[in-house]
Amino acid sequence: QKQTASAMRQVVDVYRFNRDAERPFRLHLSGLQRGSITEERLRLRNFERWAPSPTLSERPYLRDFDKSRLVYVSPEGGEVADDFEDPDAVFVLGALHDGSALSGVSRLKADLQGIRSVRLPLTECVGIKGR
Repeated sequence: QKQTASAMRQVVDVYRFNRDAERPFRLHLSGLQRGSITEERLRLRNFERWAPSPTLSERPYLRDFDKSRLVYVSPEGGEVADDFEDPDAVFVLGALHDGSALSGVSRLKADLQGIRSVRLPLTECVGIKGR
C-alpha cells in the first residue's frame, strides 16, 4: 500500500511536470494490471482526461519497446544523462523507490535486462550528492 501510494504520487508529479514542459513527452505506463490498486488509483485521479493522455499497458516495457531504444534512469546509472534529444530513446523510470533498503535495485535490474542506464546530473547541475 505504501509503495503504491508513493508510486502514484510520482506518476502524478511526472505528469504535471510533463504537462507544463516546453516539449512534453509521451507517458507510457507499463506492467499495469487491469483491476489493480494502481489502475484504480489512476482512475480516481481521472487519468483518462489528462492531456497528453498516458498510454497504459499490461505488458512489461521489454515487450512494448525494442530493447535498443530503452534507457533506464537510475540513481546509480552507468553514465550521466546529458542529452535527452534522441527521438528514438525510451526512458524507463521505475515506480518503486530505491530507498536505503533497496539501494542499487534499479541499476541491477537494468544491467540484468541488458539495458543502458543513466543517472540524472544532479551533482553536476544543482549540487545534490547522489549515492
